[in-house]
Amino acid sequence: MERTRRSDRGGYFALISDGIFEQPDDSEERFGIDRIIDIVRENSTLPMKGLVEKIHQAVLAHAGKAVQDDDMTIVLVKREQN
Repeated sequence: MERTRRSDRGGYFALISDGIFEQPDDSEERFGIDRIIDIVRENSTLPMKGLVEKIHQAVLAHAGKAVQDDDMTIVLVKREQN
């Protein structure tokens, strides 16, 4: 299946493995896609590496003592303003 989507200038395209948004906390609540979207919106001025680190730190903080048993892969692409 082929899909195309146009991104606004300055917009992001993200490939994120399910190990990120399915990461549970101690009470089995998943991290979720909404948290990822919020982190990207709140930190959109950071360099790409900083944004990836913010997401990773938030997932680890959410997980607490819960076991991480899946990969955590993040690929971000940002469309330049000009």
